[in-house]
Amino acid sequence: MTQRDLGIISMVYDYEGCGVEHIRQLFFHGASNRSIPCYRRLSYLVKQGYLRSLLLPALNKHFLTPGTKARSVLSRLVQGCEMKRIRIDSPLYIMHKLAVCDVRVALELATKTSSLFLLTEWVNESVLRRAPVSVADPETTKQTLLIPDAAFTLLAQTTGRRAEFYLEMDLATVSLKAIRGRLRGYLLRKQPSPVLFVVPDAKRQTAIMQVALAEAARLKANPTSIWITTKAGVTSETVLSVPWLVVGAQPVTLHGLAEPIKEESAVVFSGNGGQ
Repeated sequence: MTQRDLGIISMVYDYEGCGVEHIRQLFFHGASNRSIPCYRRLSYLVKQGYLRSLLLPALNKHFLTPGTKARSVLSRLVQGCEMKRIRIDSPLYIMHKLAVCDVRVALELATKTSSLFLLTEWVNESVLRRAPVSVADPETTKQTLLIPDAAFTLLAQTTGRRAEFYLEMDLATVSLKAIRGRLRGYLLRKQPSPVLFVVPDAKRQTAIMQVALAEAARLKANPTSIWITTKAGVTSETVLSVPWLVVGAQPVTLHGLAEPIKEESAVVFSGNGGQ
């Protein structure tokens, strides 16, 4: 068992499941010519029971979760904390999970090579589910519970500002009517931390923007906490510079966090005298 093996097992546990390509990017430098060593090592860890692999025939991808033997390794890594159970649900859920992992890996790789940013925290959906964001909807007079797909924090090292984001991974598998309900909830929040919608294409991006604008007008709410970009722009090379369409305002990039603030921003910053 090598240090890299321990890192792989820890990652699969921390991510609550991920794909082979995510491990290849983080531990085998992401190069295609390193894929054979990656697959050989993962195959070994699966055969030894440290990892469990589920093949998704429709995608020709493997979804990896900790195996039975991983418990002995992870017990040392979690330092006595209760070990979480990772359940494999439907193929649709796994497809969604893999897409969320794409964003996380892109951010981890981008911030590792950046002198401007640190990714200081990533919170999985399972943790957010324990304390959903609850807002009162004046239209339905009911409480709307919001559980983002993830939350993360970026620290801009040049300014000392900390920006907190929610992530919504959209695969266009749910109707705009369902998206409308979620957007209403986010627009009704008192906390204006940006909600980042990652969508399949420009058509879906425009559709969600239009729904957000309509709901903001109906609620008389500020829509600028809703940011939208396409999945093609969320790679380790582009995630910090890709333009996010800000509903009701000019597009922004995450690189903007490293610039001095000249006016009130839609982003909530905290710590070290930030906004």
